[in-house]
Amino acid sequence: MARIRVTLFLTPEFCENRITNWCLRLIDEGHVLDLICPPKGVQIVKRLPRLMLLSIVSMMANPPVAITQVQEWVARFNGPGNGRDEAYGIGTDGDGNVYVTGFATLAPPAIYTDFTTMRYSPSGNIDWIAYYDGLSHSTDEARLIHVDGVGNTHVCGTSFGGLPGSAKDYATIRYNAAGVTQWSSRYNTPAYRDDYALAMAVDRDDNVFVTGVHNTGLADFDADWTTVKYSASGVQQWAVHYGGPAQFFDVPRGIAVDNMGGVFVTGEVCFASQNWNFVTIKYDRVGIQEWLRVFDSEGSGYDAAHDICLDNDGALYVTGYSSFNGLGRSYATTIKYDSSGTQLWVAHYGDESNAQAAAFHMQLIPLDGICIAGRTGAFGEYKKWDFLTIRYGPDGTEHWAQRYDGPASSRDIVNALSIDAASNVYTVGSSYTTASDYSSDYVVIKYNRDGAQQWIVNYDGPGNSLDEPTDSVVDNAGNVCVTGYSYSGADQSSSDYATLKYSQPGWPSIIQQPSSSGVCVGGTATFNTIAASPTGITYQWRSNGVALGENERIAGTDTSTLSIYPVLVSDAGSYDVIVGNEIGAAVSRAVTLAPAGGGDGNFDGKTNGLDIQAFVQVLASGPTTEANACPFDMNADGIVDTFDVQPFATMLMGL
Repeated sequence: MARIRVTLFLTPEFCENRITNWCLRLIDEGHVLDLICPPKGVQIVKRLPRLMLLSIVSMMANPPVAITQVQEWVARFNGPGNGRDEAYGIGTDGDGNVYVTGFATLAPPAIYTDFTTMRYSPSGNIDWIAYYDGLSHSTDEARLIHVDGVGNTHVCGTSFGGLPGSAKDYATIRYNAAGVTQWSSRYNTPAYRDDYALAMAVDRDDNVFVTGVHNTGLADFDADWTTVKYSASGVQQWAVHYGGPAQFFDVPRGIAVDNMGGVFVTGEVCFASQNWNFVTIKYDRVGIQEWLRVFDSEGSGYDAAHDICLDNDGALYVTGYSSFNGLGRSYATTIKYDSSGTQLWVAHYGDESNAQAAAFHMQLIPLDGICIAGRTGAFGEYKKWDFLTIRYGPDGTEHWAQRYDGPASSRDIVNALSIDAASNVYTVGSSYTTASDYSSDYVVIKYNRDGAQQWIVNYDGPGNSLDEPTDSVVDNAGNVCVTGYSYSGADQSSSDYATLKYSQPGWPSIIQQPSSSGVCVGGTATFNTIAASPTGITYQWRSNGVALGENERIAGTDTSTLSIYPVLVSDAGSYDVIVGNEIGAAVSRAVTLAPAGGGDGNFDGKTNGLDIQAFVQVLASGPTTEANACPFDMNADGIVDTFDVQPFATMLMGL
């Protein structure tokens, strides 16, 4: 059916009685309808049915909410050596600064690269760049990043060692918000063989966990898992190893930590010839294995777990792909375990028409399940993969699944997945623009929580060559930030970091952030925020990422002001507020509530040796009931005196 353009001119008087100078385009059954309010002179070019006209007028009076994006900036970084520069990790802080890590060529030869980490301001200007050159001044490649709300940044990757006969090591670095190195730590297995860092997690106490592979040297292609814990000051606490029975290539892919110190690692392990399985392990806070779970699909084949996440109830999700119906065919497979490792459900996506389905990325949808992303395609069609994005509920029910086939119907590969505070989903990957392997673009797709596509945008670098996004993040204001690398010429001799930021017009904005609060147990804690929105606005306060509800102590959970009275020790934690409207949701900066009690005299949420001097000073002034002394009222009798010394000492010795 041919597409017809129908143009309707309305009188100025009619327009003034509705919405002046509105232009609205509707697409209905393939026709394009333009509605125009001219400043003067009218003529109805084609009369529309009354029902359709009334529908158009109704939409004019209640215009639909615009759902779109605006590219705010593109930042390309070409290292001093004008060689191979590739970004692999991105994060943001509470002020909207953007942090990127990867590696860059600083000087010839082009094979020698250094960790290169930088911070962009919210407007896309470089604030600082930090380089790390390993012990052998050879090839050093950062691929992992974690940024907290105030800009403390951990990066991790693989770096050549400096000892005779040594090879590659894990290298982990912490920078403060100004880009100054706080510490750097390396891990090298005792055999001095290659160690590759593949995944990193940081807990709420700033302990850092890194997992990856090390070459055992026991057999050809034999690689085992190695998981390392560092303290907040970068001191190695423990390292544990795991290898499968076949002594072949075993690879961990994901790591997660809970609030009790538990560490969860998942990946693929070879159990016999041509038979790899999912393996998921839980370690306790000192590195002792608590449980191990194996998932083996029907028959022998390749089952590989690629990502892992934890929900607020301690349940664990693992996703990847598993073989079915013969070599080369795979499901996208997702498993949920409870905190003790009991399998709750398994969900598969795939059939003969989706015989190469696989999941590589997963994100938690708070209180509402998970979203996974990867690729799918017909069996044997390697260069015709499509994006695959699926949302599952907490019970394993598939809510929706979406595929994306790029304009060239060539190879489309998901490289990153992000979720915003309103549970919108952002799938990011590369779409090959020809059947060759040498021309691709960034693609970012937004779906709402129900799976409806909201917008799609692509980026083609100046070289019109290979553009590969590698990571993405949505900041607290709803800006979508993507990084990767982009070749500057068709010969692909030189690549640059390519980082983009997209805003989403109409989102609510937070004008005044809440502030941290140090109060005494039994006192009142109050958090305030000021927000603006072009449409109606909602509030939802959270504690440690969990939505708060009203009760006899907590009020204002759905307003701009949250109040807690009386404050209990158990109220300690991180607080933020989600500010929403019909477009999206912004998240405030996380702030800390540190109820002073139990000896916490400096209101930092911890009782340790740093509180001893303050305790002695309070005692030296004699018994007191002053409010600022309340943390040291260890026996809760309302007075700080010598009767509190023994329980304070007992508290310290028990830490």
